[in-house]
Amino acid sequence: MQEFWIEITGPQATIISGALTVFAAVFGVLLGSWLFSGRVRDLKGALDESDKLLRQHKTSVESSLADVTDKIGSLNEQIASTMQGLAQVRSDVSDIALAEQVEEEQPVGAPSREKLKEDWNAIRDAIEATAADPEIDGRTRAKYGRVDRRNYSELIDLMAYDNVLGQKEEVFREAIKLWQSYRTGKKELNQRDAARMVSLRQKIGV
Repeated sequence: MQEFWIEITGPQATIISGALTVFAAVFGVLLGSWLFSGRVRDLKGALDESDKLLRQHKTSVESSLADVTDKIGSLNEQIASTMQGLAQVRSDVSDIALAEQVEEEQPVGAPSREKLKEDWNAIRDAIEATAADPEIDGRTRAKYGRVDRRNYSELIDLMAYDNVLGQKEEVFREAIKLWQSYRTGKKELNQRDAARMVSLRQKIGV
C-alpha cells in the first residue's frame, strides 16, 4: 500500500483527491441532515411559539394602554368639572362681597336687583354648561376651568376662539357687559337695563 502511494502519478493523485472531496461533501451533507434535522424542527417550533407569545403580549399591552387612556380621559373630566365648580363659587363670593360694600335703599316700584342677579345667574349657568359640554375635549374643558370667573369676558374669548359658542357669542358678551356695570351695586338699576337682561336670558333660552 505504501508503494502504491509512492508510485502514484500526479494526474492519478488529482483524480483520487477530487473523488475523495466529492465523497466527503456528500457524506457531510447526509450526516448533517441526520444530526440536525430534529433540531431544526425544534427551532422552528420555538420560533413559532415565541412569535405567538409576542403577539399575545402586544395585544395585552394595547389593551392596557386603552384602559389607561380611558381612565385619564375620565380623570380630566372630573378635574375640569371640579375646577369649573370652584370658579363659579369664586364668582358668587366676589359678587356678594361687592354687593355688600354698598347698601342702597331701593325705591318702591324700581326694578329689582335680585331679579337682575337671577337673570344673570341663569345666563352664567348657560355659559358654564357650554364650557362643560362633554363633546368638548377634556383638555380644553380643563383650560376653561382655570379661567378667573370674576369677569367672564376672558372665558368667552377663549370659547369664541375655539368656535364653541355659535350664534350665542354676542348675546353672552352683552349680558356680561351689562352685569359688570351693576355687579358692585354702585350704579342705580334702571328699568331698561333690567328688561334687557330678561330679553338676553330669553334669547339664550334659559
